[in-house]
Amino acid sequence: MASHEPREAIGEILRFVRFLADDESVVVDKSIARSERQFDYRNAGLANYLAAFKNLRNSPDRVLGVYAHHCAISMNCMQLAFAGRFLADAGRNPQSGLQIVSAERSRRINALLLTCGQYEGSGDFAFQVGLPRRAALEGGY
Repeated sequence: MASHEPREAIGEILRFVRFLADDESVVVDKSIARSERQFDYRNAGLANYLAAFKNLRNSPDRVLGVYAHHCAISMNCMQLAFAGRFLADAGRNPQSGLQIVSAERSRRINALLLTCGQYEGSGDFAFQVGLPRRAALEGGY
């Protein structure tokens, strides 16, 4: 999305989430987006750090604006479950059969979600309970 204007990038993200959720009523909550931008000091620091090492294709301010709107996508439980169901089926939408991402990318996304950000509770759980080995998941030893 490096060549997109922020409004186009936000629209593309929103269309994708609506597609995944199979629900056109998914929206960006503008008050949440504003709040994200108002208190994004840590994100701004990280974005500027990334920019200093040429790891952003756009200015930190533009990237943070898109990020704040992405974070402000408002969904109910059913919409969220539908949007994420492809991650439970090796990247494939179980209803349509459409491959959203490769199985490998799906595993990487799941690993990232398990171990970072707002999913910290999941990481704590995984640490306390442990993670199954791949062989165990495939029925091997």
